[in-house]
Amino acid sequence: MTHKYLILLIICFITTVPALAEESGVLSLEPVEKIAMERLAKIQDDALYPELPFSSDGCSGGLSAGWKTLAEQLPAFAEELGETVPWEECCVAHDRLYWAGRADDGYQRRLSADRELRNCVKSVGRRDSPALSLLYDISTERIEEIFSLAAEAMYAAVRVGGVPCSGLPWRWGYAWPQCIDFDVED
Repeated sequence: MTHKYLILLIICFITTVPALAEESGVLSLEPVEKIAMERLAKIQDDALYPELPFSSDGCSGGLSAGWKTLAEQLPAFAEELGETVPWEECCVAHDRLYWAGRADDGYQRRLSADRELRNCVKSVGRRDSPALSLLYDISTERIEEIFSLAAEAMYAAVRVGGVPCSGLPWRWGYAWPQCIDFDVED
């Protein structure tokens, strides 16, 4: 195994373990996220409306962009699999919740949004599995399993990467000004 793949494996482990531990009830990320939510709340309390109009990049982390690039470069890919990620509507709905990113009860709101994303991707798998099964000669169960794996990976990614006040463009409350350096009075 090359060092590049070992590093990638370590990064995957580090980013998914907290989300999986949280989902199983072994750990709660709520205390860590509380500080960021307090910073975001201060900004939201001081502003009447979000700073930016709603926008979405589809599925973040390069998923939608990568899919679109493949579709543009490989017409057969686009013809067979489409020009957008099959569950992109799930990502846009998730982005709407993240864009507004209300800090009041923010941890629970974000957790709910992330669970909705996961469930939506699985639902698309169930919806599309009969057609995909015929197209690829793969059982509907296997297709649903593949969508489920994608849904779980996306869930872990948003739980870790979507924390407010992270400075990232896909953070919870991305319509509001950055709060990474914002001081909250005790």
